[in-house]
Amino acid sequence: MKSNVFDIIVLGGGLVGLTTANLCAQQGLSVALVERKAPLLEWNAAEYDFRCSAISRNSQRIFQQIGVWDKIQQERISPFTKMFVWDAQGFGEIAFDAAEVAEPDLGHIIENRVMLKALWEKTKEDPNITLLVPMNAVNITVELDAAYLKL
Repeated sequence: MKSNVFDIIVLGGGLVGLTTANLCAQQGLSVALVERKAPLLEWNAAEYDFRCSAISRNSQRIFQQIGVWDKIQQERISPFTKMFVWDAQGFGEIAFDAAEVAEPDLGHIIENRVMLKALWEKTKEDPNITLLVPMNAVNITVELDAAYLKL
């Protein structure tokens, strides 16, 4: 049975929480990830998730470091090479082009559920991470070990 003492407690098993938990676990820290419910990991391949994210090449590198990028690439993803951004009032705009920075792309558009599934499966495999699911973070007691305090 795993201990109930952790170096890190992550509240929320979304994209940011799962990424954080995996990065901390890679550093040898014991992590508790608290989440209300497990995500849906199966879906009809003919249906699209309209919740998508544009991730940068740096986010791609983080996913590579965690070890989930190959799994994400097996699903529907699309690289983007250009981006044009403007404000609602029409007073400002900026354009980005991968060719201008000698990169093959600026990043990728990925369905959120694809990233979530890859991160969740990796999280379940990591012995340094304890999934506390289903659980609400209502009453968590935190005790600080003096060894962690640096004054």
